[in-house]
Amino acid sequence: MRRLDSHLDFDIEVAKKESNDNPVYYIQYAHARICSIKEFNDKQEERLSLEGASLSLLSHKTEKVFIRALSEFPFVVQSAGDALEPSKIVTYLNDLSRKFHSFYTECRVVSSDKELSRARLFLVECARIVLSNGLNLLNIALPEKM
Repeated sequence: MRRLDSHLDFDIEVAKKESNDNPVYYIQYAHARICSIKEFNDKQEERLSLEGASLSLLSHKTEKVFIRALSEFPFVVQSAGDALEPSKIVTYLNDLSRKFHSFYTECRVVSSDKELSRARLFLVECARIVLSNGLNLLNIALPEKM
């Protein structure tokens, strides 16, 4: 979480905590929550496919903020690599996780509106891919359940 040239006070108790105080746990929890949404959809009698999702239906303020954050990932990775600062990726993933949790709280992903649900499921899958790629870059485990 810190730049290479910054002073580090490592708190082992925070690192061991399974709470929002621990950034790795918080990011992993977002990934696990996404996996549970995907599993929920897969178990539905009428499973929704992501194919043909109309992203123009994603108009809620929280959805727009979340989409914008997802689009920043390639730039963050490039910047982190250029500066040799992996902490930029951790900071980004933590912020993205916060935005995902806000989206999840404000927007029901799977609802009676099939087309909106399809679009939101597509958005959630995009987030899963970004979180997965980011955690893989940092060599951090990707739990599907927590």
